[in-house]
Formats: sequence, structure tokens, C-alpha cells
Amino acid sequence: MYFEFIRLIWSLQPIRLGITGLLAFSSSALFCSIFIRSFKRLTSAPVREFVTELHKAKDKTPSMGGIPMILAALVTALITLPVSRPTIWIPLLTLVLFGLIGFWDDWAKITRGKGISDGAKFSAQIIASLTIVGLWYILCSPSTNLIIPLGTGWSFSIGLFFIAWAVWVILCTDNAVNFTDGLDGLAGTILVLNFVTFGALASFLHEPHSALSAVLMAGVLGGFLWFNAHPAKLFMGDVGSLGFGATLAIIALMLKLECLIPLTGAIFVLEGISVVIQKWGFKFWKKRIFKMAPLHHHFELSGVHETTITARFVIVTVLLCITAFLLALPYLFFCS
Repeated sequence: MYFEFIRLIWSLQPIRLGITGLLAFSSSALFCSIFIRSFKRLTSAPVREFVTELHKAKDKTPSMGGIPMILAALVTALITLPVSRPTIWIPLLTLVLFGLIGFWDDWAKITRGKGISDGAKFSAQIIASLTIVGLWYILCSPSTNLIIPLGTGWSFSIGLFFIAWAVWVILCTDNAVNFTDGLDGLAGTILVLNFVTFGALASFLHEPHSALSAVLMAGVLGGFLWFNAHPAKLFMGDVGSLGFGATLAIIALMLKLECLIPLTGAIFVLEGISVVIQKWGFKFWKKRIFKMAPLHHHFELSGVHETTITARFVIVTVLLCITAFLLALPYLFFCS
């Protein structure tokens, strides 16, 4: 009778979501704490190649915080999630593959003082994206429709071009998150807000596995933010930014809600665009459009304190996530 009651409670989706989130948060905070104490010397180095002078004092702060976060995500998933389901292990595989690319880059920065080449990094990202999208396409047979979730939803088929589209979404989101990771608590907090938003959307769409995956990621990032809040004691590094950026993209794709990322992740988009504009400006006009890219460094050099920048970017993201949810509500009710 007792076990039947436990099984009944566990079958309730809100209970599973809550336990998954709490366990993810707790394990991430524990693993990050152990990581800081045990690997501080190994991972403390001037790993940031392009930063303002204001950040030089942070050069001895441990990086590669994505390692304990990914471990926490895997441990929590094994305990609370049905990991045999492709809709569960594909996001986890995405986290691991892109985390490995980030580890490669971070380790090169620590041991050689310079990260891997942009070509090698981008090639590895393309291979990882094609692997993830290919497995998803073969095992889950997703619709090849591109959906704009406004009103009752606008949908049109893009055929096999869907694979290229999915790869492009992953690459753009992944690199945009990577560019945003430059201020204490910035990328992590915006990622949490995005994962919570897509977790809520997944619940409305009756996609329990995607909801669990999103809450798992949000909980893990929450545990990390305990140490990443200003003044940061740990940075996520490329291990974390690449891993969680790509995972956000694949969860959104699996929900067919990837068109909402430019809204919920508008700060990511602006940070990425600022880098592109800066490179084009210097290449074609031999001048810098911003004082420094990504965008948050421009504001820093304009005299705005990093905690103020982070707070304002987070406030904007909260408002945009609420807006995205409200705009998608008619579509959510139509689908349900």
C-alpha cells in the first residue's frame, strides 16, 4: 500500500518536476562546491582572451564550471528521468557533446594560453549538431514543418531542409550564449529564465519529457549561480556555455517552438549580432562600431557597472519571456 502511494505521487507531473528541479539544484551546488575546492589550481588561469581591464582581476577565478554542472545533470537524470527515452537522452547527449567541445577549447586556453582555432571549433560544432539532429530525426520522426506559434500557429513544411534549419538553430543559439558569458551571473540567469519558459510551454503542450529536461537544466544552472553571482567564485567556461546553449536549442526544436528563441533569448541574439557587426565594421571600414564586443563589454566601457548591466539584461529577459508565453498561449490552447 505504501509503495503504491509513492508510485501514485511520483506519477504526478508537478511532483516529478519539483523533485527533479530541487535535486538538480542541490547536486549542482554540491558538485560546484567540490570542484572549486579540488580543482581551483588546475582550472585557474587567464583563460579569457578578450576582456576589459576591469576583468583582469578575475583571471585567477576557476573556470570550466560546466564540468560539475554536466555531471550534476547526468546524475540527476539517472535518478529521476526515464533516460531510455530518446526525448530524454538526446538533450543529455547534446549537453555532453557540446560540453566536450567547450572543454577542448577551455583546456587549450589554460594549457597554451589560447583557445582552439575558430575553424576547428566551428567544425566540431557542425559535426555535433548533425549527429544530434540526425539521431532525433531517425529515432523520433519529428514533423518537418516550421511553426510560428502565434495565434493558432502558422505552419509550413520545409522538407529535408528541416535538418539544415535545425543545425543552424543549434549553432546560432550555442554561439550566442557563448558570447553572452562574460559577466558574473549573466548567461546563467538568462539561461535559467529560458529553460523555465520552455519548461512551462512544454507542460502546456503535454510534452512531459521536454518539461523534465528543461527543469533539470534550470535546476543545475541555479545551483551553479549560487557560486557565479557577483563576485563570482566560479565561471561556467565554454564547457557550460556551449553545452547549455545547444541544449536549450534542441529542447526548443523538439517542442517545435524554436521560433520563440529570438524573443526569449533576445539578449543572446543582441550579444551575437554585436560581435558580427564589430567584425564587419573593422573588416570593411577599419573602425570599431562598439567600444568592445560583445555588447556587455561596450556598456562596461561606457561606465555602467557589471551588476547593473546584468540586472537590466535579466529584467529585459523576464519581460520578454512573459511576452513570449502570452503570445504563444492561443497556440498552446489550440494544440491542447
